[in-house]
Amino acid sequence: MANSFQSKRLAISHLRKMGILRKGGTLTITWEGFVFGSYARDADIRNSVVIQKKPNEDCIELGYIIVEQDDVHKRIHCRVRLTRTTKQWGGFRYYFICPLTVNGAPCLRRVAVLYLPLGEELFGCRNCHEIKYPTQVFNKRHSGYDNVKRSLIEGKIDKLEIGLREYYGGIKTKRNARLDALYKEKDKYPI
Repeated sequence: MANSFQSKRLAISHLRKMGILRKGGTLTITWEGFVFGSYARDADIRNSVVIQKKPNEDCIELGYIIVEQDDVHKRIHCRVRLTRTTKQWGGFRYYFICPLTVNGAPCLRRVAVLYLPLGEELFGCRNCHEIKYPTQVFNKRHSGYDNVKRSLIEGKIDKLEIGLREYYGGIKTKRNARLDALYKEKDKYPI
């Protein structure tokens, strides 16, 4: 069972924001601070995935490098199908179709995020890789629950503080109000 923090994430929302789903093309995603394998050398190569989408095709091609034992590089090329649903007010919402097979049967689950845990070779959904969120593993009676919950809240705070605009037109922004609520929630979980 893997942890979501120990896995690389590939989110369909990120691909949509980058415009690759609509226009097609090539995109490189790099994860910082994530070491794949036991060696730190060539970390920039191992921490990146090249995504290619051809126009008028409902699939993307992933290309990346896995480092196995004894520093052997293995190139992985994987094709991930896409599906889309129509939104109520127009437009489309894209999803990945999980490319993994479990017990000889293809998963074919429609998901918005694909994961690549340490030690695995292919991206897949949470169920195929048996990935759990930290809050699923720890319950409130667990001794480390407060630390996990606090670190999750601190991660949300860090994301919200980037480019924060506290006031707009003399009125507190919704983002700043969410940040204040997270600060109050963080105080509930002492160090």
